[in-house]
Amino acid sequence: MTEKNDEKNGEKNIFGLIIERKTNFVALSAFILSFITLGWTSISYVIGYLRGPEITFIIPDDVILFANLCEQNKNIQFIEIIASIAYSNTGWRGHNDVLLDEKIRMKLGNNPNIQLKADDIVKIHDNNLSSKNFDCDKQSKQGNYPRITIENISSAKRIVLGAGSVVDREVHYVVDSEVCDPEWSECVKQYSGLTYARFIEKEIRNIEIEFHANFLKDGYKRARCSIILDDKMFNHFKGNYNLPTSCMDSSQS
Repeated sequence: MTEKNDEKNGEKNIFGLIIERKTNFVALSAFILSFITLGWTSISYVIGYLRGPEITFIIPDDVILFANLCEQNKNIQFIEIIASIAYSNTGWRGHNDVLLDEKIRMKLGNNPNIQLKADDIVKIHDNNLSSKNFDCDKQSKQGNYPRITIENISSAKRIVLGAGSVVDREVHYVVDSEVCDPEWSECVKQYSGLTYARFIEKEIRNIEIEFHANFLKDGYKRARCSIILDDKMFNHFKGNYNLPTSCMDSSQS
């Protein structure tokens, strides 16, 4: 009888609470909703806090094949890579991370894998220089090569990647004489790379690149892409010792 009278008088009993008017019922609903939202926010915060930094390796679209034509010894005119590398950290505030190491595993045609390591941080500029009558003594000292200028910015490789930030920089990768890192199960020790002369002689058209980055907290990150050279691209590389191109078919882990 009491319950019926409560309903007749506009009262409701919810979780033992007597709600006298409709407006109070709406207020209680808002209170419960805000309580649930607060709880979910707290849970999300805890999950985000425990998750730590979340690093994403953004595959480089622009890659430059490079061989130093001013290196007089043709046996060490190795194929190198210059690539625009970007990382993002989507971790919660305070979860910064540190980049410890950057390397490349590269396969040129049917040749064995070659290991490259990050060298200088650079900026690339276009120029109108031709490989014909190129004066290495005068021009390469300023970082000028046929069609491109390589400006060295820094030799520092380690960076702090703050939460919610993105770092983008052009990295010059050179032949690595060290033993391959343990996580590279398919890589073999390389004390020499593939030379420009060998590349041209074999008319290599397919290049597979796997970028590796090691972070202090979030561990190893990898991104893969490939380059296929058509006749025009191959002839450009043959004539200039460098080729700005795109790296396609990316995947990452």
